[in-house]
Amino acid sequence: LFSHGLAAIGFNVTGIDNNAAPDLQEYYPEPCLKTANRLKTVFGTNPDFVETDIEPYILNNNREFDVVLLLNVVHHFFEGYAKSGIGKKSHDKIFMPLRILCSHIRRVMYFEGPENEDIAYYPEGILFPDWFKDQAGACKIKAIAKTIGANGMIRNLYRIQFY
Repeated sequence: LFSHGLAAIGFNVTGIDNNAAPDLQEYYPEPCLKTANRLKTVFGTNPDFVETDIEPYILNNNREFDVVLLLNVVHHFFEGYAKSGIGKKSHDKIFMPLRILCSHIRRVMYFEGPENEDIAYYPEGILFPDWFKDQAGACKIKAIAKTIGANGMIRNLYRIQFY
């Protein structure tokens, strides 16, 4: 829905999802990108949706972005999707693409993750969203809203400025 809303107000939108977490969690009636593509006709918008892992997309594109939505993604890289081990990445394979992504953000990123939950999703000493300021050039981080993750837990949505 975020992608369609942004497209409706004039943004060029690219949505990236590999459907791995939703497939493992089995919370959704159909793959997320299938739903997103179907909603193009409902909303009369035309975002571009790409079914891939975020890492190769970032490494193979030099695009710049005004706005990036990084919603419920990063924590899956540390333990695998839905803590399954599937899709688990080494720290280099997590941090290098994130730094590259951040270097391509002209304005702002919205980040959502499970840092408020009792489960430790990030390794000790790695703190999100502060990592974006400490390691990737963000200049300001502000919690702006509460959201609910697919697991029903309350999460924070952050606005992270890069200008």
